Amino acid sequence: MATVSLQSLRSCNCSEFTDADLAVKPPNDRNMRVHYIKHGPVQPTAGFERNADGRSFRAEWYSRFPWLEYSLTKQAAFCFYCRLFAFQHSSAVQGGQVDMAFSRPTAGFDSWKKALEKGRGFRKHGESQSHSHAEKSYRDFIEVKAVDMQNPALPALEKRPFQIA
Repeated sequence: MATVSLQSLRSCNCSEFTDADLAVKPPNDRNMRVHYIKHGPVQPTAGFERNADGRSFRAEWYSRFPWLEYSLTKQAAFCFYCRLFAFQHSSAVQGGQVDMAFSRPTAGFDSWKKALEKGRGFRKHGESQSHSHAEKSYRDFIEVKAVDMQNPALPALEKRPFQIA
């Protein structure tokens, strides 16, 4: 999939989800979900704690991987697309295997030593089938228009009394 910038992921500049806890499942209500998606990934720039190896998450990784989100409460990284859409297209039939570390609120990726290694960490996740499916679901979701926007005649049709032919 094409690399996108954070600017294209964020179309809302409110602060409602700025401190969102990624350990909590994203909202299911459609209107809240749309707002959450417009806000874009939760990407704090400070507060990263060092692990036992003395390594920590680095804010500059957001520019390379704009889908990255970071939880200050879990001290772990997540994938914006996969947290929202990972389970919609993943199945054994499609060969998709969800990368739980990047999608499950109870997990999170925190192996900073492996974060940028070839074939591991962020690169591996970004190239995975499950990530591609989740990104496609994200794009489909933001491109879908409400039914009444697709068919301007619909509200007029709804006003007509129901008739059996």
